[in-house]
Amino acid sequence: MDTDSCAVTGADPDSIIERFDALNPYGRDLVPHMLKREFDGYAYVISAKRYVLTDAAGNIVKSSEHGLGYLMAPERGQHKAWIEKLWRAILDDEEPDWGTLPALMPHSVSSWGLYNAFRTLNAKKPYPQQMKPFNFMMIGQVDPMYRDPKGGLLIAPYEADSSKWGRVTWVDRNDPVKPIKRPPLVVFQDVIDDYAVHPEWKFEDLNGQYCIPPTRGILRRQWIHAPSATTVGKESNSLEGTELLDAEGITPVLFGKTWDDWLPLIMPFETQCITDRVVSERQMRRYRRGAAPKPNKMKSIIQACALYAWRDLRKEHADSVLNLDPLHVLQTWHHIKRGQQRTRQPHTGGSH
Repeated sequence: MDTDSCAVTGADPDSIIERFDALNPYGRDLVPHMLKREFDGYAYVISAKRYVLTDAAGNIVKSSEHGLGYLMAPERGQHKAWIEKLWRAILDDEEPDWGTLPALMPHSVSSWGLYNAFRTLNAKKPYPQQMKPFNFMMIGQVDPMYRDPKGGLLIAPYEADSSKWGRVTWVDRNDPVKPIKRPPLVVFQDVIDDYAVHPEWKFEDLNGQYCIPPTRGILRRQWIHAPSATTVGKESNSLEGTELLDAEGITPVLFGKTWDDWLPLIMPFETQCITDRVVSERQMRRYRRGAAPKPNKMKSIIQACALYAWRDLRKEHADSVLNLDPLHVLQTWHHIKRGQQRTRQPHTGGSH
């Protein structure tokens, strides 16, 4: 049985429970009601599955962990403890003690490419201290302001003690020859700031516009039209090896969209991509004419364009977009820029 919950405001919960009892196929002595009244109190809701419940005194009764499970715990102890502190920081608009620690992700050394990237760090260590296949490692998220448009991935040996994270030596998976000390990484406060304004992806506002962080009020579900079905393989979730999709003749789908979907979103940034040598002018002409790039090239172009859009948005709309999710950033950029263009259009209607 599905056990999802729903919140009710402005109505009598008991009357709703009573109405659903008409659907109860079970004996009332075994299952008195189809719905159960679990909690009376207050809810602070950001978007679907991102909420916290508090009692009248403001004490946290239940806090959602959705969208946070990919992070390493910034403090020792139970995993739940730091999640509640994160929500307390959102509710009180304060920074937790570990707010300046880098927000790191655990991962396993699950491929030759990742293992080989540690060759520089392994070179001067005895074998027992070296990184080995299937060991755990850490992934660092470079601050968007300092990201290379051509991409990259910072990795380091696993370290459970968060007090040592600032002294970790990193390498770039794409260029692992030179070790990196103290790179500019996304910190937990950045994650909190982003988490607190996460838009509701599955809904739109009453004007039919995509939800962005400032969106408030009544929302409605988006209308979804699926023009075709595209087969993808499980390899598309890998940190690397997306070329397997192309080699097998499978149409590449990155971030849930095909190249034809992405092309209108990235066109405003093609000149910057060419200038930064993310793509050549000749390649861009081919792509505009209908040719699709290979998966790795497609990913590089999309991420670079998202970075350009992110930087442009931050100039005037610092609170509009905080992360680098490519689809969200590019859609937000187009939404805001189109709104500015409509605002600037002069009104030429006649007098009445």
